[in-house]
Amino acid sequence: MNRKMIFIAALVFLFDLPILSHGENKPGPHGGLIRMPGDFHVEILDLGNSKFRIYLLDINFANPSLKSSSVVAKLRTSEGYKNLSCETGKNSFICTGDPTLEKAKQELILSPIRENSKGSEIKLELPLKKDNGDNHEHKH
Repeated sequence: MNRKMIFIAALVFLFDLPILSHGENKPGPHGGLIRMPGDFHVEILDLGNSKFRIYLLDINFANPSLKSSSVVAKLRTSEGYKNLSCETGKNSFICTGDPTLEKAKQELILSPIRENSKGSEIKLELPLKKDNGDNHEHKH
């Protein structure tokens, strides 16, 4: 193999491994769905009635932080976009929408910032499904 082929193979290996190791195929430490929108993890729990608990975790799935952090959440429904109200809890955000909205074909859209680090937008079909690793948001 020439040097160019070795370099290309090394690049493919290096850039493919992080995608497989994000941990999005396992429940988070609080039992929720995990996504990695940047240099941190987001754990999402559906509490029912258009209410969600959002943890902003570090790269090691720990240390939920509210310091210099925020979450903007909205639902996309057949009627358009509906903003959710997100308030801080003890170590997470609680985002609440209108519980009377039609549940069919909704999408939860999150724009997280953890400790001044802005993550990519996360889009999740509702109801949330426990993931087996096949439904990744790789926009980093």
